[in-house]
Amino acid sequence: MSATEPTAAARQAWAAAQGAMGLLILAAVAAQARAAIERTVGLGRDLPTTMANFFSYFTILSNIFCAVVLLLAAWWMTRPRSKPQEAAWLAILLACATTYMIATGVVYNLLLRSIALDQGTTVP
Repeated sequence: MSATEPTAAARQAWAAAQGAMGLLILAAVAAQARAAIERTVGLGRDLPTTMANFFSYFTILSNIFCAVVLLLAAWWMTRPRSKPQEAAWLAILLACATTYMIATGVVYNLLLRSIALDQGTTVP
């Protein structure tokens, strides 16, 4: 093993961190979807339209994509294989997910942070 190759324990720890973050992101999206559903039903609005709108936001789509990629990366890190390095396709997916999340953060902080929302529309 070369000095740059991670140990099996390091790969397992990294996979656990990736998996935990992927599940945390999915839980946050699910909590926000639940809040949107409850608000929609409470106000008597059209639920399919609300859900179509909810899943059309780049923020939601990029978070779901990021969660799926993190879970896929966690799975990849834990499977037995002869070469410990990650596959090129996985590196590309991770780079895309990172780019989407950076774009989401920049747009939110530069353009949307100061917009006030009604209480109960977002999960704290």
